[in-house]
Order: sequence, then structure tokens, then C-alpha cells
Amino acid sequence: MKTARVDLLLIHRPDPFMDHHETGKALDALVASGKVRNVGVSNFKLTDWTMLQSAMSTKLCTNQVELSVLHHSPFIEGDIQWMQERGIHPVMGTNTLERIKTFDQALSVPMDRQTWFEILTAAQGHEVP
Repeated sequence: MKTARVDLLLIHRPDPFMDHHETGKALDALVASGKVRNVGVSNFKLTDWTMLQSAMSTKLCTNQVELSVLHHSPFIEGDIQWMQERGIHPVMGTNTLERIKTFDQALSVPMDRQTWFEILTAAQGHEVP
């Protein structure tokens, strides 16, 4: 990569066989060495996050979560609320550069809460409880 330091290193998707003590120690060592500035995760559930964090001295700084009207479980299951409560801003991700270039266009779409819930209801196929 021809860089001396990585600003943000994410662990992508939790491994159910991960030794959180070993992984946490390795991540802490990368930060302590100065090779990595911040560490985060991707697609971790709250239990995966807290398990890894419990074995680290470095604070995990973000979680890249899949979030859309078709994948709304982070809203429903409390992941977004948990991160919001702790001041952790989720990272938006995509597989294409073109989608990244259009992220800011979402802010130009006016939408009130009633419309948002109507879209969520249509995506779920049933009324929001």
C-alpha cells in the first residue's frame, strides 16, 4: 500500500471461532506500534463488539453495518441506537466507487418520518409494530 500508517483498520465480519483475546492483543499491538491509528469492525453484532472490546485496551471506534430498507435489522434490533448512545458513528460502505460518489445525494431527498415508516412497512411486508 506504500503507506507508513493506516488511519482505520476494520475487521470484516465476525468469526464465530475468533479468539477475542488473541485478536484484541494483535489489534492493540498494531495501534501501539503506530502502524494503525484506529481500529473498528464491520458487520459485528453488539455481542461480538463487546466481546472483542473486553479484550482490548484500544477503543473500537466504528462499526460498518449493512443498512437499508431491505436490510433494516440494525434499526429494529437496537444496533444503531446502541452506537448512537455511545457516540459511535457507523461507517457507510459499498462495493462500488460510483455508489460512494452518490452518498451525499441522499441528503437532498426530502422525507418526513411518516414517509420513512411507510417505506419501512412496504419493505417488511407488514405494519411496523
